[in-house]
Parts: sequence; C-alpha cells; structure tokens
Amino acid sequence: MTVAAAMAIKLGEQNYLVNRQAEIGLGTYWKLGNKWLLNGIGGAGTAYGERKESGFFSSGYNRGNYQKLFGQAGLAYQKHKGAVGITYRLGRIYYRNIQHNDGRPIPLFRDTRHEYSLFYRHALGNQQKWYVQSILGLSLSSLRPSDDNYRPFASDKWFAAGGGEYLFSIGAVWRPSISARKSQ
Repeated sequence: MTVAAAMAIKLGEQNYLVNRQAEIGLGTYWKLGNKWLLNGIGGAGTAYGERKESGFFSSGYNRGNYQKLFGQAGLAYQKHKGAVGITYRLGRIYYRNIQHNDGRPIPLFRDTRHEYSLFYRHALGNQQKWYVQSILGLSLSSLRPSDDNYRPFASDKWFAAGGGEYLFSIGAVWRPSISARKSQ
C-alpha cells in the first residue's frame, strides 16, 4: 500500500505553479533474484492546481481541480541499506472546475500522462524502517497545442494541463514490515 501527498507553494508573482495533491495505491512486488525487485501499483488521487505564466509566447492564469487513476511499474536494484531504480507511470487525469482568471470556465476534459522517473532510497539507521528517498523524472501529456494558425499557443486545455513537467521530490519512506538485517 502506498500513500502520498505533495504540495508546491507560490514562490513568485510572474510565473508559478501551485499544486496540492494526495493519492493512494495498492500493489505488489516480485523478487527477480537476490538483488532485483519488480513492482506494480494501481491507485487514484485528487488535487488542486493554480498556474500563472507570463512570457513571450504565452501568458495566462488557470486554476481548478483534477482527479486521476494510475498504473505504475518499476524495477529496483537493492543493496543492504538502499535501492536505486526506474519507474514508469501511466495516468488518466480528469480535469474539473478549471477557470481562467476572468472566471470563464474551460469545459471538462481529460488527459493521459506518461511519467518516467529515477529514484534513490537510503535507510536511516540500522533498523531499515525509515528511508529518505529522492525522485527525478519527467511527466508528458497527450494533449497537443491548438492547430489554429493565428493563435498556435492559445489552446486553453494545452495551457491548463499540456506540455511536459519536470518532477523532483525528496521524502520519507516508512516500511514497518522490514526487520533489521545483518550486514551482508
């Protein structure tokens, strides 16, 4: 079982992305030899987002809610006090209540996102119940910019949710079922 929460806060006035989200998932793993693990997780989540962009090619402001369903597969190499691995997540995102700064709503829409990430996890102490984990990744949308030749970057859905986003996180992992192991 996995439970995750994230929050991005407003750090500027001209360009920013604020996001608050939570998700829950259920999965399993399979040992592939002595040091390798393959895992699979499925889950759901909900979030609030607010985005402002001021630039040469586009500018605007959006806010709203979204819900997601996801499936994830990963491969990890484990050592005594840590692990390194790769993960792929396929997410189906349902956007609701998306509004421009003028209050004009964007009709309900959905997106499929492909997320690729690398992670590193290291045990804190010898009990191997608490870990610090860092993740670096990329999230890509299936949405495309407007085909309108006069406003090529003006697609409301594209601005609200399209494009690629870099992912970075540092967090704590608690694994209560892991017992202390002697050094190998």
